[in-house]
Amino acid sequence: FKLAADDWRTNLAFAKKLFAERDFDNILPIGERFANQSPAIALLYARALVHTNQAAEAVGFLKNYTLLPFEGANEARAVYHEACIRAALAGFAGKDYKTAAAFAEAALDWPRNLGVGRPYDVDERMDYYLLYKCMQKLGRKKAATEYQDLLIQHPSENTPALIFQALALKDKGENALGQTLLDLAAQKPGQDWIQSWYRGKGNLPKQAV
Repeated sequence: FKLAADDWRTNLAFAKKLFAERDFDNILPIGERFANQSPAIALLYARALVHTNQAAEAVGFLKNYTLLPFEGANEARAVYHEACIRAALAGFAGKDYKTAAAFAEAALDWPRNLGVGRPYDVDERMDYYLLYKCMQKLGRKKAATEYQDLLIQHPSENTPALIFQALALKDKGENALGQTLLDLAAQKPGQDWIQSWYRGKGNLPKQAV
């Protein structure tokens, strides 16, 4: 590796190895040096930022990085969305609801510089739930109700994000309808945790975030 330390291809291979080993800290200097030479390194760098509790920095980096269409654009938007959600959750946990709301709103974006347009059908239930809760905490009742309604009216695709729809229904007093969604979710293998978490008896697993 030392013989080709200035070659981005060698550094990409090394960064992939580090990522597989979950050695995210050591990906950061590689990303800082070679991100402009390799979109693949740039995305590994953004992921490493997220995994080292620097989600807000990952969002800022991706907002200023340009990817050509079909150059890993779908992955880039997925990384961008995850970074926004993680930054929003960090803000919410720290009771900085304004910042949390800003990142949750950013999660709805499809930045043109990342080279992919918004598809027709997008699951935005988690984003709406975060915005709904942020608006509640900020005392913006009208906005909270609007996001709650958007969440409830969202197509009920059977993915882990169904929990957020059920919780919004529960808050509105529509427990029976919320339970119907949960029963639907529980029929899918690997989603039996949803019932427990809905009743406050379990932790939210990372596949829901």
